[in-house]
Amino acid sequence: MIAKISKKSILDILSMMNKYPDVFIKGNAMRYLFIEFEKELIRIIHDRESYVLVNEMIPSQIVNAFDIPHIVDEQFVVFNSAFADIQKFINITRQSFSFKDNCSYYNVLTGMLHSGAIPYPTYSLTASLFCDWCAKTVELLSRRKRIKHSLVDIPSDNDSESLQYTAEQLEKATIEMCEIFNIRYDKNIVEQAYYLSKQAKELDRTLDNLINSAPPVIRGIELYNFKMLCYHFLGTEIAVKAMKLFIEGVRDKINNGDFLYGEKHYIVSAWFHIPPLHSNKLLVQIEKKHQLYLRYCMLADWDWIAPEDDSNVYISLAKQIFKSPNHGTTADILEKFEKKVNQYNIKAILNFQHKNCIPFAGYTKILSNYFTRKGIHVLEINGDAVDIKAMNEGQLLTRIEAFGESLALEYEGINT
Repeated sequence: MIAKISKKSILDILSMMNKYPDVFIKGNAMRYLFIEFEKELIRIIHDRESYVLVNEMIPSQIVNAFDIPHIVDEQFVVFNSAFADIQKFINITRQSFSFKDNCSYYNVLTGMLHSGAIPYPTYSLTASLFCDWCAKTVELLSRRKRIKHSLVDIPSDNDSESLQYTAEQLEKATIEMCEIFNIRYDKNIVEQAYYLSKQAKELDRTLDNLINSAPPVIRGIELYNFKMLCYHFLGTEIAVKAMKLFIEGVRDKINNGDFLYGEKHYIVSAWFHIPPLHSNKLLVQIEKKHQLYLRYCMLADWDWIAPEDDSNVYISLAKQIFKSPNHGTTADILEKFEKKVNQYNIKAILNFQHKNCIPFAGYTKILSNYFTRKGIHVLEINGDAVDIKAMNEGQLLTRIEAFGESLALEYEGINT
């Protein structure tokens, strides 16, 4: 349903981006498209009052395979922060529940559900990998409202037994979801969705090679937003078609020499929660004034999607989870991140610690210390990725200014 309803708007916007390439530079076209998609999604679930609340660590292919409307929890909240009254929903949660110190992602989501801004889901599907606190929040809400809830317990080990255990849970959850929505379960449909996600990933490699072949032709934030949007449709033809259109637009811009700026720019990596999507002032200062180009953001990198072609599609999807940036020990996550730092010749890292995000508090500090010792510039930012009132924009602008100047002093005259 989502793919069918949203297909025209997505392809129309991407075609417009190809026809008017300046939209890549001026404004935030993909962010706008994502916001419009979220608004349309809210209308859909209000009309049908039937959807799945899913965590972003759950492979979206299993939901898209059966064309079931769904909300990807944290991504939904981030983009709703651009047009919804975030503080209102946070206050509703704090007044109605005991989630005083919960992450603002889930305070907003809980407030939206409790206020009726969006209906409660028909089914909720979460994973233990991402954030136990958030998984427990969804479990508690589901129990209070008697919503069928499944938690995929993902081991930290990366062995065959753990893969089999995870694969069995994914298949069980998919069958259960089909039963709840009165859809006939067919494993072949999941396999077809997986095949389409492999096609999208191959196209992403083409996109990656194009972007690496020349100075930047699109904003880093646009690339990030585009991939996050496509992730919603992973396992459908719409993701494949959107990738092809985007590649066409990038190729045309390279051929026309429509670069964002000259040869001299600094490749910047970003830890999970950055960039703060609600502040265009920060993005302008990062990208335009200091020519800091956002090249890699954890979940916007698709190396982890559809990594294998096994006889059992659920083993393949389990491997996809295990290959994600969040799976494994701290050493494993650092190794994945360092691989990208080397691959893209990254000169600096924007390391954002989201307020109350306990699982990542340790990772971010270790990451900062590790890469600082390797001579890479690291800017640590503490704040809130959703609630702009919890951040001091003026202080952030000052720190980014100093960060950009320190990079310019060290790399002056060097084309990076």
